[in-house]
Amino acid sequence: MQTDSIFDLLFDKQREKYLHEMRDLFSRFMQRPKQLKTNLFTSFTSWPDSSFEPHQALFSGKKNDVQEGGYFLSVQGVGICINPSQNFFEELCQSGFSLHDIDVVIATSSHEPIKEAIKNLHSLGRECSRTLMSYGQDPHIIRYFLHPDLYTALSSHCRPIIREEVGTILSLETFTKTIECRSLADGVQLFYCNAEGNNLAMRIDCQDEEISFGLISSGGFNDSVEELFSTCSIIACGIGNCSSEDLEKLQLQKQSLGYYGLYKLIKSSCNLEIVLVSEFARSMGDCRLELVKKLRSELDCTIIPIDSSFSLQLDARVIETENGSFSTCNDVRVLRPDGAYGRLLFLGSEDTL
Repeated sequence: MQTDSIFDLLFDKQREKYLHEMRDLFSRFMQRPKQLKTNLFTSFTSWPDSSFEPHQALFSGKKNDVQEGGYFLSVQGVGICINPSQNFFEELCQSGFSLHDIDVVIATSSHEPIKEAIKNLHSLGRECSRTLMSYGQDPHIIRYFLHPDLYTALSSHCRPIIREEVGTILSLETFTKTIECRSLADGVQLFYCNAEGNNLAMRIDCQDEEISFGLISSGGFNDSVEELFSTCSIIACGIGNCSSEDLEKLQLQKQSLGYYGLYKLIKSSCNLEIVLVSEFARSMGDCRLELVKKLRSELDCTIIPIDSSFSLQLDARVIETENGSFSTCNDVRVLRPDGAYGRLLFLGSEDTL
């Protein structure tokens, strides 16, 4: 009997120690300041399967095996996830951010990987809020602006269970060819319109910072997209597939921007300074650098291919290089050291290999 009571005391002591450690860990997590000190754009796009072998394309049935992963944009202290996909949250944390830095999630497409990533983010956010409330803290509420098809698919999963979640899941409805507007925060507005292929194009304007940032992912060029991006100084574009007619600028593609769509978009934008090109299709081969060189030869604009190693400070227009320093967009050098489908490296003019 005495032995049992000793074991009970040891068990209670160990349990209290564990609970104390968990409370201390959570307290330190909540005391971390938000990392959003600068206006920043970060890309997490890469090909889904790093072990891909070229001959698999013959039998996989995937005609549009495009880079995915999503983007993170911070403007005026607002953290915005755009089209998060596989491993997005893990890579976001590895970049020095946390769930506490996410204020808004935007989905311009209803693709399955985006759907699953948003479900995971929503579940994580809900668990974080429950834990905060158990400590007498305010919940951390994330707002979701979703493609209409994705909104319908996730409406039951994201149904509010606490009062603060009411009205946080919104559908990005569009009407004819008009450009719609939503407020993300004071002075930060989201503009969006229909792109070709049942996807959306978006632009974020920040009044205080005088930033106009556009993004199109998995969508084709049309007149509404051209109008939406007319005021943008920086745009990020998912290029997708490029057919022979597309490369020769003979025919626009419907399901992706392609070379011709990107060419027309850059040509029609008078305020454009920087174009970031991503979401390349693997079925074309790894022609990221070659496509960008072709675009640069035909257009007078700063055009940069990006992937999961890319980070741009929007105010200073500088890119974080491989050694942790910063280089202007015109001076940065982009290398593909590991061969086809490898991670791109961004080097400054003073970096040596």
